Amino acid sequence: MKKIVFSIIVLLLFGFNVSGQSISSSVVSTAGNSVEAGGIEISWTLGDLVIETREAGSLIVTQGFQQAFINTDNNAPTDISLSESSIEENLSASTVIGDFSSTDIDDGDTHTYSLVAGNGTNDADNSSFSIDGDQLKSAVSFDFETQSEFHIYVRTTDLGDAYFEKTFQIDIIDVEETGINDMNKSDIKVYPNPSSEFIRVNFAANVQKDLVIELYDLEGKLIRNLIRKKAEEEILIPVSDLSASQYILKIYDSSGIEVQTFKLIKR
Repeated sequence: MKKIVFSIIVLLLFGFNVSGQSISSSVVSTAGNSVEAGGIEISWTLGDLVIETREAGSLIVTQGFQQAFINTDNNAPTDISLSESSIEENLSASTVIGDFSSTDIDDGDTHTYSLVAGNGTNDADNSSFSIDGDQLKSAVSFDFETQSEFHIYVRTTDLGDAYFEKTFQIDIIDVEETGINDMNKSDIKVYPNPSSEFIRVNFAANVQKDLVIELYDLEGKLIRNLIRKKAEEEILIPVSDLSASQYILKIYDSSGIEVQTFKLIKR
């Protein structure tokens, strides 16, 4: 019976005048097959219906079946996440804070991240951070006592240039800034503050240690580096050549342990 039906189909196909016709289309196919007999090839797919006509003396018929609509348009990402949104104070610039990831309904889509302009408030601290690949990094050394929270505005862009933007708050974690058991904060005094000419660093008589004194700007750049010998009672740090701004003074012992940190204002 199947052979009879197939023979009837073949005769019907040859009964049509299809020479000179050409209808081109595309088929989104997930499955299919084909058979060939007597110079006639019949193929079918699970896809949109298409018909191709006589080609090189042979009749080729492609038959398909309608399937559900497939959306091939690119969709924009819908959210950004940050794995960690806090960092300890006094860490060096370029410290990794956390990793970004995106929510996107397009399977397999990849994303790039950037700091972008916002409304002037949600992007107020963009310059204090950088993005390397999908990692958020510090661009300065943070001081909790100067500023405890920062706001950045981040964009995720997919391969089709569609994007999503979001504000993040980065919190600074306060760290106890002592470091030497037999030294109290009152044992080291820094004055005048604010200052325009010199900063005096005065040491109590019981501070019998070699110390390193370093002055940084708010971007974490080292401005001054001095060595205090244990017999010295006072160190003068010239600041007249510095721009009016805030600075961070850090004092370390000879093994690199941080003793104390001060915030300074240069008029």
